Amino acid sequence: MVLEVLLSLSRLLAPGDESLQHDLALAMNQPGIYLQQHPETEEREVDADDPSLPWIALADGLLTRHMAAEVDHRSDVADVEWSLSQLKSYRLFSPKTRHWLDTTKMEGTGDILRALAPQAKKDGLVIATMDIESDSYVILILPKGDYAKATKLAHDLGYQLRDIREHDPNS
Repeated sequence: MVLEVLLSLSRLLAPGDESLQHDLALAMNQPGIYLQQHPETEEREVDADDPSLPWIALADGLLTRHMAAEVDHRSDVADVEWSLSQLKSYRLFSPKTRHWLDTTKMEGTGDILRALAPQAKKDGLVIATMDIESDSYVILILPKGDYAKATKLAHDLGYQLRDIREHDPNS
């Protein structure tokens, strides 16, 4: 049951990427092998017995596939903009939203994301964060409908994937 919910979430966030689904099944069923094959996850100081490993594997899988961006909590707007521009979903931002990002002068990732959220909302998008219990932000740009489904699936797994305006993982 848990694996099926996790795989449903991965299909929503990375449609058509069967390799991510394979990685998540490996993280659930053979965590030691998963960690050997994915040193980026092992660097997060999770071990094979950690119950959050599949959630962290999902975050890392989305990061490597440019479906999510990880940004330090102390970043300025230029760093946040560059990180978001690397995402496949960045193209969903309107030119007006991209211009706002390009011309805004702010520091502090949480403040920047909360200020960006109303701009993204005008584009039908949500700035969502995955809470991985880190001082960095794992950020996704999601269409409003996908966001609603993803939030429910994450909640069913016992984790938080939420609109930055509703939940700041670093507060």
